[in-house]
Amino acid sequence: MNSDSDEPLSNRYSRSMSDNDEDEDELPLAQRRMPKRQQVSPAHSDDSDLPISRLNTSNGKRSRSNHTPNGHQRDTTTGNHRKRQRTSASSASIPNGKMSGVKREPKSQPKTEPVLGHRHTAVNAEPGTHRVPNGNGMSQDAPDRSNGASNGGYRWWDEKNMGGNKLKWSTLVHNGVVFPPEYVPHNKPLIYKESTISLGPAAEEIATFYAEKLGTDYVKRPKFNANFFEDFRASMKGTPAYAIVKKLEHCDFSLIHQHVEEYRRAKKAMSQEEKQAKKKLEEELASKYLYAYVDGRKEKLGSYKIEPPGLFMGRGDHPKQGKVKKRIYPEEVTINIGEDAAIPECPMPGHHWGAIVHKHDVTWVCYWKERVTNQAKYLWFAAGSTFKGMSDHAKFEKARKLHKYIDNIRRDYRNDWKAKSKEVRQRAVAMYLIDKLALRVGNEKGDDEADTVGCCSLRVEHIKFHPPSTIELNFLGKDSIEYRNTVEIERLAFEALKLFCRGKRPGDEVFHRLSVQGLNDYLKSSMDGLSAKVFRTYNASITLDRLLQETPSDMTPDELVVYFNKQNKEVAILCNHQRSLPKTHEAQMQKMDKKKNEIIEWLEELKRGKSALKRLKAGSSVELTKMRPEKPQFTEDMTREQRAEERKRANEAPRISTSVKRNLTQLETEIIKVEARLSKTESTMIMKDDLKTVALGTSKINYIDPRIVVAWCKKHDIQIEKIFPKTLQVKFAWAMETSEDFRFYEGMVS
Repeated sequence: MNSDSDEPLSNRYSRSMSDNDEDEDELPLAQRRMPKRQQVSPAHSDDSDLPISRLNTSNGKRSRSNHTPNGHQRDTTTGNHRKRQRTSASSASIPNGKMSGVKREPKSQPKTEPVLGHRHTAVNAEPGTHRVPNGNGMSQDAPDRSNGASNGGYRWWDEKNMGGNKLKWSTLVHNGVVFPPEYVPHNKPLIYKESTISLGPAAEEIATFYAEKLGTDYVKRPKFNANFFEDFRASMKGTPAYAIVKKLEHCDFSLIHQHVEEYRRAKKAMSQEEKQAKKKLEEELASKYLYAYVDGRKEKLGSYKIEPPGLFMGRGDHPKQGKVKKRIYPEEVTINIGEDAAIPECPMPGHHWGAIVHKHDVTWVCYWKERVTNQAKYLWFAAGSTFKGMSDHAKFEKARKLHKYIDNIRRDYRNDWKAKSKEVRQRAVAMYLIDKLALRVGNEKGDDEADTVGCCSLRVEHIKFHPPSTIELNFLGKDSIEYRNTVEIERLAFEALKLFCRGKRPGDEVFHRLSVQGLNDYLKSSMDGLSAKVFRTYNASITLDRLLQETPSDMTPDELVVYFNKQNKEVAILCNHQRSLPKTHEAQMQKMDKKKNEIIEWLEELKRGKSALKRLKAGSSVELTKMRPEKPQFTEDMTREQRAEERKRANEAPRISTSVKRNLTQLETEIIKVEARLSKTESTMIMKDDLKTVALGTSKINYIDPRIVVAWCKKHDIQIEKIFPKTLQVKFAWAMETSEDFRFYEGMVS
């Protein structure tokens, strides 16, 4: 996710999607087989780049096809859900009484607060209830469990059937998504060969995207520049600038960059009151989009904003980096909602939704395609929602279940190393590497995707052999993170790998007879629902579980936190969760070292005073010299940034010497406190330096069963906040009541 300063100036919208390290279990709409009777919206055809004027629009007339009175396409192919009751256009409760240019009279609402314009809120319903359709297509009262929590405080883990149904919901109500505002030109020209060139709005917006990246490493990449300039030139077609601007090296974006910097400075100079007012206004505007109602239950959504246009960054050396991500319009968005719910009002006048579907077996509420990679983007529920919680719980339970089968699976793949069939041998060796090294399985990649690989897509160039049985792996994994590991493996697996690579060119696949689908199909025969990615979760969780069982009993709370992070580091290394060295690491270490030295100096002064007091009579006090930093000089008219600068100046100024008096009791008490502070500071420094290139968060979010962490914290009386931030406590609310006797091995207690 980009910082505010990296966002396009035309809008400062947060990124709407974040890719989880784990794949979603649900099949994306783009991969589903559509029945012939379903009509495909033009917004989802290959003509998705057509101008809005050429996209199919609705005239508001009702037809006999699967379209709503608004011209929206309805999907009635979900499976076993009930038939839709016929509803007249006049009876539908639509916000503001408008939808795609069709006026509708709003239905009278009860005096109680309406539920996002829900069409079936009954006038005579009891307070705290909503009317939702029952299995017969009629309405019945359903409790409103919303209490401000991410899933309304619904304790789904207390129910007997936790997510066992294929249908995820009966009723779904939401208000759709918000789109970034249209671009407002700033009229700053491009300088080309010392001449100023006026750009049209489309070209100016793209030029501003590039100007925002000046000073970063992106503009030093040839591929990034080539992709950008291709799209930049295309945006100038039909204007005088197209015939003039022909080479990027002659383009000077300094005037536009100056405008970008002025905007950033103005934003930083805003007073705290202005920022609070702006934030409050944004929260008020967003309030109706933050939540959806699922079966009468209030659930928080992961995001409510369509990603704004900008330049595609990609991960690593992505072949499409620098290309322009075009603006997404409502015609490209599919809405998933309940049959009896009010269709969300399209937030952009003159536009309409691409399609309306009712897919009860999925948990996304909106879908569109990202313009550059043509990949599906979804609006999911938040990490702490019921759906995400159930999905996480099922994932870790499946990994725990694997423990019953793992010995047989390992015995079988070792036996298959000697099989006559090369396909069987390749599958067996691949399973061994996935199990031992926690490798991702790896999928096939297109020419327009980053060259990242997993186990099944390893090429000969990625492996070096060091007899008698050591291999050296070097390849780009997910998100173009380099995987580099030298490891000793079992001799039969080593010889088999050498055989698979013999006579092949560097670019040839090692496991050329193996497919991901074939591997997963075989695994399902060993355990119901088993796939290659379960091994990664299993090995990460069981590794941490075993390491934490060795926790020393004589550690302080601060030492225990350091100990946990060291064990978590082992898991992160196993899963190759790396990060580049933070730019601020050295400065942070220097600051902490300065703080440590100040603590040591004061501790030595306290001990000197204690030694002196022992020679004096009881009740005496001693004068000590304490060095303290200068206090910052704040004024009422200072901005937040000015206050930060003043605080920095005061901290860097020479320290001030002051005299304080302490008696023996005070000295002994303060010595204990300062020694504890010194120990904590030293532990933090060691941990920070030790983990500088390791990403600990990914394993805690996706691969470690949270019950392991909760049980360990309870057993050693550690506050969960020291290990899990608030976001993870919400995400794993279902694990917070775990007993301290919990072990990851299914059915076992310590």
